[in-house]
Amino acid sequence: MGQFDFCAIARMGNAEDSHYCQVVESPSGSRKWYKYEHKTGCIASCVTLN
Repeated sequence: MGQFDFCAIARMGNAEDSHYCQVVESPSGSRKWYKYEHKTGCIASCVTLN
């Protein structure tokens, strides 16, 4: 998704079995964030602190 200080899941649609949404910083401390989802239509919110 890009470089941010923090990201979190803002909204997740269908959360049935085998549907998932993850927002992760990889590698830790890199400020590089990725969203992994399957059939949820999830939305992530990210912030950059000054």
